[in-house]
Order: sequence, then C-alpha cells, then structure tokens
Amino acid sequence: MPSRRTLLAMTALAAPGTAGCLDRAGDDVDGVAIDSLTVHNDDDSRHHLAVELHADGETVARESRTLGPRSGVAIESPVDGPDDYVLDVGVDDQTARERLTDHASDGQQCVIPVVTVATDGRLRLTVQAYDDC
Repeated sequence: MPSRRTLLAMTALAAPGTAGCLDRAGDDVDGVAIDSLTVHNDDDSRHHLAVELHADGETVARESRTLGPRSGVAIESPVDGPDDYVLDVGVDDQTARERLTDHASDGQQCVIPVVTVATDGRLRLTVQAYDDC
C-alpha cells in the first residue's frame, strides 16, 4: 500500500495534467443544433409531458403529449438551425430546465436531449453531444 507521502506526491504531479478540464463545456460555443429530442417513459403509469425550447427569450418550439406506460418517442429536428437553446420540460408536476449549449464543445455542437421518466416516476434530463447532426 502506498504511503501517505507517495499519494500526496502523485496528486501534486497529476494536478497540472487536469488544468482546464473543469471549464464549462459550452463557454466557447455560440449555439448548438438539435438533432432530436428523445423521451422515454420507463414507468408503469401514463404521464403528461410538456416541452418548450427557447432562444433569445422567445419560445421557438413547443410539444405536448401523453406518454403511455413503458413507451418512448423521438421528436426529430424540433428546430431549424443552431442557436443558444434553453429546454424546459414538465412531466406531471415536475419541471427541469437546461441550457443546451452548456453541453457542447468546439468539436461537438450537435445535441440530443434525453428526457426520462424513471420507474419511480421521477423526471431525469440528460444531454448527449455529438460531432454533427
């Protein structure tokens, strides 16, 4: 087992190698393109979903659906081009908001937001970034 001194030395040597890695991904990106918006209902109950995409403070896309138990849907190309989008999602009485540009980088400016209603009925929102749409 390494000594405490060895662990501290390894930590000090590793720190410069990670410098800058904790920067927010979307800080240098002007906007993202959205390939699709994927929704999964992993629960055994029906849920009402409301989705809004905003750019420059204006609503640019809106979708509302009722999802059956253990179902899913992909909303293809919900907007026309890249922008600094904010996604608002509501499922029943739960809400989530995400700035999609925060998930992009210089090389990955296409995103697919994934909305999931978990088996316990809780809302989860993740964003996957890709090279191109």
